[in-house]
Amino acid sequence: MSEGPQYTTCVEAADFSTPSTAILATLGALTVVGGIAALFSAGIGALIAIASLVQLLRYVLDFMLNGKLICLHRTSADCNCGDAGNTICAIGEVADTEDVGEDKNPIADVDNDYGMNVILAPFNMRGFASNNVGLSTAAFPDAVKDKNYIIAAATTQPQGDLLHRELPPPVAAEGDLKGTGYFRTMIGVDSGEYHAWTEIIGRDYGWFGIVGPDQKKQWSDYVLDPKNAVQHPKRFPVPVLHCEFEGTRIRDMLDAIEAFSFGGKWCKSNWFTRALCTVLQTIFAPLALIAVGIAWAAAKGGADTDAVVGGGHVASKDWVVVRGRWAYDGGHSGWSEVHATRIVQKVNSYDVPTDVLGFRAYQKRWCERLSEVPHVDVPGVHPLTPEQQAVADNQGAPEHQWVLHPEIDGCEPDDSHNNPIK
Repeated sequence: MSEGPQYTTCVEAADFSTPSTAILATLGALTVVGGIAALFSAGIGALIAIASLVQLLRYVLDFMLNGKLICLHRTSADCNCGDAGNTICAIGEVADTEDVGEDKNPIADVDNDYGMNVILAPFNMRGFASNNVGLSTAAFPDAVKDKNYIIAAATTQPQGDLLHRELPPPVAAEGDLKGTGYFRTMIGVDSGEYHAWTEIIGRDYGWFGIVGPDQKKQWSDYVLDPKNAVQHPKRFPVPVLHCEFEGTRIRDMLDAIEAFSFGGKWCKSNWFTRALCTVLQTIFAPLALIAVGIAWAAAKGGADTDAVVGGGHVASKDWVVVRGRWAYDGGHSGWSEVHATRIVQKVNSYDVPTDVLGFRAYQKRWCERLSEVPHVDVPGVHPLTPEQQAVADNQGAPEHQWVLHPEIDGCEPDDSHNNPIK
């Protein structure tokens, strides 16, 4: 089985720290001052500015790839899928998806992940819709979000803990971040029918209002359309489990810089080698910056196709079982999410029980099966569990290697081991 790729790593809460303001300010100042000095220094200032910019990019990209995700570990016994609770399984309905670059400005486009937002089962959409805010397109009041968050994350909800927006200690005690949760806007009508805002109004690609619909006008037109007006459309926020399918841009850009870093062990041997490395990094900074630009343009965007069992895409209203790493995104205002999403299995909505007890049993069956699926990570980094190893061994058996049909190019297992060739 193929899996969605994972390039990022997560850190434990005790090891998390936000980027240093002093480092960011120093490198930013050197970039600006060097650029100004370039006008009077025959290019020396430009070299300093470019070298500082490259180091600034290196610092930020490394944080995005290896520092901003905080590892979460599920304590609930309902559904752990390995890695001491860090790999979780979740079941629900897709609210909507987020294309690469959606809701992002050109600078934020360095993160080229693809997103999927899942409303965790079991849920009652009318409960969320009861806390609506009418016809406005302004941001939702915190009080409205809080009401719907309480509904979704209640202790009575089998998967409510996956939405928790509280930060893990000791980060929470430091007050560096404020958890808000992740919400998507839905549109509901009197009949009980509902749709994602993005599916009705359109999508904003974050280019400062240039790319994307005039959402205020689109919403007004939708509400005033006679066939919709009789159903009294309302917009409301729904808490979702945000799931990311990783793209390669951050990793590729960082690799491009590291190729010119001269940062091997010899650089740190003594003061002379450290100084020599600094000089070399400065000299080759323009080449590194060009390589970064090439990496940006050539990067592969995140996609759901590798993760979806059987191929294809997910769409709004699809019911899915998701497996991936559970983490807290410390690079934003804060929420729990699946990052990276490794496996997505579509299921029939009518098979998913709506009562809590029935759903727990359904969830348990899926989790047990998915926890047996071998992952394709680098050997030795994330060793297979005994259950996963048994499945991997079974998959590698000769009798399971047929391609056309077992009657044509398959074989029978040799239980006696006396005649290994069939």
